[in-house]
Amino acid sequence: MQAYGKVGKKGTLYPPKSLREKLELKEGDMVQYIVKGNNLLVVKISDPLKVASELNIAFDTKKAINIIGEVRKESEREIEEEILKNIKKDN
Repeated sequence: MQAYGKVGKKGTLYPPKSLREKLELKEGDMVQYIVKGNNLLVVKISDPLKVASELNIAFDTKKAINIIGEVRKESEREIEEEILKNIKKDN
C-alpha cells in the first residue's frame, strides 16, 4: 500500500486515514522512526507481549521496561523543549 501525507507545524507527521485504519494506528500508539539514506521509515511498534507469544519467543520483561523508560524520558525531554520554545516565543 502506498499513500501520501504531509508534515505539519513542528514536524508533526500526518499519515492518511486509510493507512491509520489499515495499521490500526490510534492516538498514543508507539512508532519507530528509521532513516535509510534519504528516506524515513515509520514502523508501528506492536504490543511486545502479543508478538512474543505469537512467535513463541521468551519475553525479557526487564529489557522491555528499560526500553519503555528510555522512550518515556525522550518524550518528556521533547515536550519540555517544546514548552521552553513556546515560553521564549511568547516573551
